[in-house]
Amino acid sequence: MENLRTAKIQTVLHAGDFVAGNIVELLKDFSEINFWIARGNCDIDEKSISEIQKMPNIKLAEILKFEIGRRKFAMAHRIEDLRNTEASVCVSGHTHIARIRKLNNRLWINPGSLFESGMYLILDSEKLTLVGKTFNEKV
Repeated sequence: MENLRTAKIQTVLHAGDFVAGNIVELLKDFSEINFWIARGNCDIDEKSISEIQKMPNIKLAEILKFEIGRRKFAMAHRIEDLRNTEASVCVSGHTHIARIRKLNNRLWINPGSLFESGMYLILDSEKLTLVGKTFNEKV
């Protein structure tokens, strides 16, 4: 997270299964970053979910639809929940297996598991290019 702050990343997308450990305190420490978070099937700590939903820089729902720049995004934990969306970028998780594909003029992204792989993706929303980064690698 410090790496993202240093690089002045403004928006983080998370495709679910994020409620663990001290996540509430961590998110409070990064209030300058906007988070779009899809609620996953393992996100069952209702107390943490309630606290996170009160934070002004966080949008948390089972299915999210939003725009970044000129691009329409849709995000859900399960890919099945995005089948009927009109977004040009669709982000899902659930399988914990990274997969990126372009299909019918849409970019489908599953970034995989941050904890299992130690990797996250940086998306240039204008060019629709992705770069994989590891925890210790500078953005």
